[in-house]
Amino acid sequence: MPPGDRYRWMNYNAAMEALFRESFSRAVAWFEAALREPLVDWRAHGYFAEALLCVDRPAEARRQMKLALAAAPENERAQVFAWWGSSSCGSAATRARSS
Repeated sequence: MPPGDRYRWMNYNAAMEALFRESFSRAVAWFEAALREPLVDWRAHGYFAEALLCVDRPAEARRQMKLALAAAPENERAQVFAWWGSSSCGSAATRARSS
């Protein structure tokens, strides 16, 4: 295994940490790295969309939400639609801290 491969799973964690700290440009960079790996959870696309909204990239955010919808199991698709309708800059970090 190449040296960098061992810790690639941490990219998602770093992306989430940056998002929670409202360091949105940094979060975008980490999500871009994280989503090059096999997707573990459709929510990664949703959180990436939140970060993209916060750096004024709404078209890319919509594309990520479409990817979230495609990746979500059928019984979780309503969550994607609810998230899609309520997404705004910083809302993911706010929700995660308050839960």
